[in-house]
Amino acid sequence: MWPFRKKKIAVTTDEFVAALLEFRKKDKKDFLAELQKQAEQNWKLETGEITVMANEVVIADLWILSKALMSDKRVLDVLHDKYFSIFVNLGKTQEEKKDLLSRAQSDLHERYDVYYKAWEADMKPDHWMNLASEMARFFFPNQVNPGLNAFLTFVIHTRYFAFFVSICKFRSNFQIVDP
Repeated sequence: MWPFRKKKIAVTTDEFVAALLEFRKKDKKDFLAELQKQAEQNWKLETGEITVMANEVVIADLWILSKALMSDKRVLDVLHDKYFSIFVNLGKTQEEKKDLLSRAQSDLHERYDVYYKAWEADMKPDHWMNLASEMARFFFPNQVNPGLNAFLTFVIHTRYFAFFVSICKFRSNFQIVDP
């Protein structure tokens, strides 16, 4: 065997998703701290805005994961189910759970539509900047046009480009073998 050929780790979909979420956890925490720091150099973030930003980062992460793992439908289904279960668990009554799930699904689909349009608007290397600008609008909805803040957009751009590459590399280490 060639020395540069590394044997892939055989895992189930659930094991892969667990490893992926663990892999992503520190990156997400560091990114949220950096994003908050950069934003607060321009304006004061209220607690509610920080919560919105954190949720929007999760949605953006899911979108990037969907792009990076598009051939792993079962993995994406499990990731999305985990995301939606958070909202269902917040509801106290069945009606409330159903309403929260419906809103979460609607918000996710809305973001995905916007992100796909931004991505596909210009398939040249700057599509990452188009995407980052759109993400900034959702991360900071109370700001007039955060996408115009070049440094903030660059922070988002850099993170998501690196995140995409790291997810592709991470995925290459595993072979999913479901029973």
